[in-house]
This record gives sequence, C-alpha cells and structure tokens, in this order.
Amino acid sequence: MLHSATKFLGGHSDVLAGLIVTADEELGKRVKALQNGLGTVLGTQESWLLMRGMKTLQVRMEASERSARKLAQWLNEHPGVARVYYPGLDGHPGKDVHERQSQGYGAVVSFDAGSGEKARRLLGKVRIPIVAVSLGAVESILSYPAMMSHAAMPAEVRAARGITDGLVRYSVGLEDVDDLIRDLAQALEA
Repeated sequence: MLHSATKFLGGHSDVLAGLIVTADEELGKRVKALQNGLGTVLGTQESWLLMRGMKTLQVRMEASERSARKLAQWLNEHPGVARVYYPGLDGHPGKDVHERQSQGYGAVVSFDAGSGEKARRLLGKVRIPIVAVSLGAVESILSYPAMMSHAAMPAEVRAARGITDGLVRYSVGLEDVDDLIRDLAQALEA
C-alpha cells in the first residue's frame, strides 16, 4: 500500500511525506534495498511535522467528518447540485462495503455542480476554502479534478470514470460548518 502522509496524517499543508506498507516480506526487503540505495528518508523537520500532525489526527478527523456529513446532507438537498458523492449519505452506492471496511465516512465530499461552467464559476465565488489540488488539512480545500488532478486524462476517459466537467471535490477542514454552508450557498447562487 502506498499512502500520502502529506494529507490527513500531516494535516497542516506543510509537509511532503509518504509511506509504503506491505505484508509481503520479499517485497519489503526490495523496498528497503531501494530506500537504502536512494536515501529516501524524511528529514528531521518533516519527521517532526508529521509526528505533530499525527498527535491531533483523531480529533481533526472527528471534527472534519462531522462537518462533511452535514455539508453533504445540505448539498444533497440543494437544487443547484446535480449529484453528491459521500459514503455517509443514504443510497450512496457502496455504502455497505464502506461501512464494513471503515470507521466513519471521511472528510471529503464530491459533488457535481451540473456543468464545467457552473463548477468554474463556483471556484471563483467561494471565499473560505483554498482552491488547490490537495486534501486532508485543517483548512478546507476545494479542487476541480477536470482542470487540476485529472486534467491530463482524456475527457472521454474521465467521463467513463465518472469525473464529469461539473465535478468538484470539497475537503472539509476545521472551519465552522455553518460558515462553509453559507459560503457555498452564496457561491452556488451567484
């Protein structure tokens, strides 16, 4: 398993880190040989930042998830939103699988604004979240996969994978959820 520790584990948008975990002893030896040969270890500052972030991981996740759940429910009822993707919503495909494999529903809510034009307008009108390609921080982050993380993917491949031009990803941080909702409401209605 590859894991980006830059995201939730770090949690403060100030460290680049990752990890590899395997239960396969032979693969573990090969990874260790590569690590040793390439010198891929975290520096002391990055290690300290990661340890600092992990100390507050549980309380950050609990707060962000509570807010994400409320935001997802609000978005699900908003007439200007075509579809909401959040495993904590009733009727979400795969909710039963998610519940067997996870504790909680996470802090990322994706939704389809209806079109690329509406999604881009939304990005220009929000005031609270940072518009960036990231997630899992104390601050809320809004990203637009069609023009950011998945921009290099051909449009037909994105569409086949459910990544529409209207899809927006909201990583909910620690701001007051009612402030996030008010901000999103004004942006959707602009």
